[in-house]
Amino acid sequence: RQRGERLQASLFRIAELAGTSDSLESFYAAVHRVIGGLLYARNFYIALLSEDDRELQFPYSVDERDAVRRPRRIGRGLTEYVITRGAAL
Repeated sequence: RQRGERLQASLFRIAELAGTSDSLESFYAAVHRVIGGLLYARNFYIALLSEDDRELQFPYSVDERDAVRRPRRIGRGLTEYVITRGAAL
């Protein structure tokens, strides 16, 4: 029950941030912090699918090893798995 309440509060917080953030970068960073309050998220990225569904773009990425995630063609990775299933791992 507590987990569900924390999740719901986090979703409300993200919705609030969507309307109050000054920029996409600050919104993405704030979402990262909210998610970090729910689970381990030291390494975190937001992936967007291109309009033609052929490429993944990474407008926000924090990683201990990789400085920047470059756009890449759709493949068979975990990100693609989550996108096609529409659910978390």
